[in-house]
Amino acid sequence: MMVIPNQPPIVGGLNSYYLNVRKFFEHQQSELGSCGIHLKSPHMEAMVYFDSGQLLSATCQTIAGAVTDEEAMQQLLSAVEKHNFTVSVYQIDPDMIHFWANAMHATPLHRDLSTDITDLDRLIAKMINQQLNGFIEVLIGDGVESGILFFNSGKIIDAHTSAGEAGETVEHVRRLVAETTAKGGTFNVCTIGHHQKTGAGAVKRMESKVQSADAGTAPPATPSVDPIPMIEEVLSLAASVCAESKRTKDFTSHFRKAAVELADKYSFLDPFLNEFEFSGGKLRLERKVQPQALAAGVLECIQRMMASLGLASRFREKADGWFRVNAQDLKGLGVKWSSR
Repeated sequence: MMVIPNQPPIVGGLNSYYLNVRKFFEHQQSELGSCGIHLKSPHMEAMVYFDSGQLLSATCQTIAGAVTDEEAMQQLLSAVEKHNFTVSVYQIDPDMIHFWANAMHATPLHRDLSTDITDLDRLIAKMINQQLNGFIEVLIGDGVESGILFFNSGKIIDAHTSAGEAGETVEHVRRLVAETTAKGGTFNVCTIGHHQKTGAGAVKRMESKVQSADAGTAPPATPSVDPIPMIEEVLSLAASVCAESKRTKDFTSHFRKAAVELADKYSFLDPFLNEFEFSGGKLRLERKVQPQALAAGVLECIQRMMASLGLASRFREKADGWFRVNAQDLKGLGVKWSSR
C-alpha cells in the first residue's frame, strides 16, 4: 500500500517527460526543505521524502514488489528515463516529515480484526488510549470500499476514503464508522517505526498499569490451585453450548467480542494484545496471570457472552456439574460467581 499525505499537492499533474528529474528533486529540496514527491506511471509508483536537503525515505512499488531507500531511488531514476510519470509535490510541516517518511515502513500491530470482534469506534478509542503512532486501514464490507485513519501520538491527524470525497477528517472518520457498522468490515492496525519508541513506551506503561490493577484487586491465590485445567473444561463446555445452538456456532468470535468489553477490567483477555487464546480445548497464555484473575475473568466473559446470545440458562444447566466439582477450588481462589 502506497501511503500518500491526504492534502492538496502544491504542484500536481507534472509530466516527467518534460523534466530533468534529478535536478527537479534538487530544486524541491532547496525550495521547500521538507517535502514529499509522488511519481506514478503504469509500470511503477513511487514516493520520495526529503528534509533539509537529505533523503529521508523512498519507496518504489511495482508488480514484482516494493523496494526502499537507495535501491528505490536507483530504480526510480532509471525508470524515469524509459517511462513517463505523473509527478506531484507535497509540502510537509517539518514536525510531520518523519511521520510520513516512515509511514511506508509501518509494522503490523493487529491484522484482520473484524466487526465480529470490535466496532471501528471502539478500536479508534483504544488506539487513542494507547497513543498509537501509525494508522488503521479500514476495509468496508467485502473490501471494495476502504479508508485509512492516521494517528500521531494517539491523535487522528488525517483520514481519507477510497471514494476520494472532499471533506474534513472528522467527516471521513464518521463515514467509515457508519459504513462498517452497516456493512461490516475488517481492520488492520500498523505502527510507524520512527515513532515506535514513544508509542511502544506509552503502550507498555498502560499495560503495566492495568496489570498492576489486576494484581492489586486479586487476593493471594491458594498455591495448590492450578486453574488452567478447570478453565479449559469450562471453556470447552461453553464452546459445546454454542455448537449445539441454532443461534450460533462461532464460539471464538462471540467470546472475543465479550472479551473486548471486559479488557479494561481483565487486561489479559484483550484480543488486541494476543495474550490469551483458547483453541482445540487448550488454553494459551503469553504472560503470567494471577489464578483468581484468570478464573474470574474467564467466567465473567462466558457469562456475558451467553447472556448476549440468550443461552445463559442452557449454559447454567450444562455447567452445573462443573461448578459442583470445582466449588472448593473456586472458593479457594476467591471466585464467588456460581452457575445458580
